Amino acid sequence: MTSNFIPFVLCGGSGTRLWPKSRASLPKQYCDFFGVNLFQTTLNRFGNVELAGIVSTESQLPLIQRSTPKEMAERGGLIQILEPFGKNTAAAVAVAVRRLVDLELGHSVIGIFPADHYIEDEKKFLKTVDAAVKKATDGSLVTLGIEPTFPATGYGYIETDSEPLSSGGDARRATKFHEKPSESRAVEYLASGRFFWNAGIFIARVDTLAHAFETHAKDLWASVLKIEDILRPTKGEYEAIPSISFDVAIMEKLPEHVCIPVACGWSDVGSWDSLISTLGRNAKDDGHTTKIDSERSTVISHREREYVLIDCPDVNVVDTEDAVLVFKTGSSEKVKIAYESLKKKKSKVSDTHPFEYRPWGHFEILRDTEDFKSKVIEVLPGQRLSYQSHKKRAEHWIIIKGEPEVTLNDEVLKLKAGEYVYIPLGAKHRISNPTKETVQFVEVQVGTYFGEDDITRYQDDYRRM
Repeated sequence: MTSNFIPFVLCGGSGTRLWPKSRASLPKQYCDFFGVNLFQTTLNRFGNVELAGIVSTESQLPLIQRSTPKEMAERGGLIQILEPFGKNTAAAVAVAVRRLVDLELGHSVIGIFPADHYIEDEKKFLKTVDAAVKKATDGSLVTLGIEPTFPATGYGYIETDSEPLSSGGDARRATKFHEKPSESRAVEYLASGRFFWNAGIFIARVDTLAHAFETHAKDLWASVLKIEDILRPTKGEYEAIPSISFDVAIMEKLPEHVCIPVACGWSDVGSWDSLISTLGRNAKDDGHTTKIDSERSTVISHREREYVLIDCPDVNVVDTEDAVLVFKTGSSEKVKIAYESLKKKKSKVSDTHPFEYRPWGHFEILRDTEDFKSKVIEVLPGQRLSYQSHKKRAEHWIIIKGEPEVTLNDEVLKLKAGEYVYIPLGAKHRISNPTKETVQFVEVQVGTYFGEDDITRYQDDYRRM
């Protein structure tokens, strides 16, 4: 990659079509479907650049910190823009452009990449990105078009001229964006050779995009320019920004732009059928599934649970801690209907897992009853929970691993594995990990209410006061 290229990764979306693995509390880009999650893979793809950026919601910060490659984080060349809430792709691109304008990097080339796409042929993809960066330096706005492999009705399309530009290479003049087509129209698109899937990947000079916003999305750009701290916009500042996609706000209004086609084994991993098809090229038998007359079936397992399928051809099982999805191959689009049904009846499993990542570490709920709630909690090296108290519960902590420091009503206790501390109702308390090893402990809550909102904070390292 050239030194003036700055990739920005957009982390929006909750990936509900991949429920129950992907939920609002753990969107698909942070799920470890491939050993390394898609967000990590996207950042690793550009690991050698001097400067890169992320646009995500603030609630995803613990997931980003957990998934950001260590080398990139330590190098300090990562811009993190934390939206107070998602506001569609035009806002996400605009705040990224605004940040680079503030840094006087107008002549640099910015690349916009979704965080949740799978690419099989990395070398071919990066070669195409290089070609797009070179094309963008002359002021062109370039989009990557994925060469279609079947008449897909779930993707938007980019229409182009039939022949490449005279300047050489594979770049073509793009003439129009098309929304998701009918099946018959998709067949026509595929046969023409002039239509490519719109992967939402855009590459242009920073000043080119700034001018495009000034020309075609004046109100949106004006609202973005009013943001005081572009790295952490406030809720009020973000509420003033129109919610619109980048395609509609900018791309569909341009008289022309450039499309470079690429065939790289791309997938937006937008459904279980799509993911299972992709995993089929890479999956290894986990040794925990027995199939009897159940050809072409797949199990996405939970930990080391044993699975037995009998007379279940073309049936897929997705297992998690608190929910199981079973569907026939080809029916995964109905997962969205199931999700909406769960959402309507206010089921906890629609949006949250029994585990959660926090800036200080991670917890997993073991039992949640009317009489008690138990968790296993991990605190990362050098981190600590807030100094807090609870009005409706007492807590029992049993240290399983590590040597934490527990502050109880201003008294500091040094504990080690096998030791125990009782936190009375109303007592101020916190646990800290001053060591280089992860601390793990079991917490048992006893009282009348166990919600996460029964917390009064007195000190906090993560701005949650």
